[in-house]
Amino acid sequence: MSEQSQAQAPAPEKPWYMKWWVWLIAVVLVIGGIGALIDPSSTASPAGESTPINTPIITPKPEPSASPDAPKYASRPELERFLAEAGVVFDDLQVSARTVVIYVPTETARDQAQQIANDAMLFLCANTQSPPGFVKTDDRVSIATPGYSAADHPITYAQGEDVCAR
Repeated sequence: MSEQSQAQAPAPEKPWYMKWWVWLIAVVLVIGGIGALIDPSSTASPAGESTPINTPIITPKPEPSASPDAPKYASRPELERFLAEAGVVFDDLQVSARTVVIYVPTETARDQAQQIANDAMLFLCANTQSPPGFVKTDDRVSIATPGYSAADHPITYAQGEDVCAR
């Protein structure tokens, strides 16, 4: 009879966290979370929703002087080519998204250095979508150099907002 009572005893029920439907829900949530991390824009607005009438739609303002196929930022080779074609003598260039520094020889006059900075900024305004904030000309002579005179060294700036607005 002991065999008969063991066969009739119900099997112990699995805990809730071991049931198949709990694991299915967990897998769906993990896959959804990974999908949201990979492409967060896909959850921006459900299909069929429209923009309310009173909500302003903001569109980016196009750059006035740059052509649509212009590169986003200044390209060192393009700027070097422009300066060389213009006959500008320079030692080196340093180009970043916000600043361009043109290193000119010490013999360069201040008005020449200013013209170089202005011309480079005009070129960048016309040939890039996001021109730098300013172009600087420098001769790499430090203020700490003995006998330094600011009048003898061509350190000039061309502000993007001033030059590009013309």
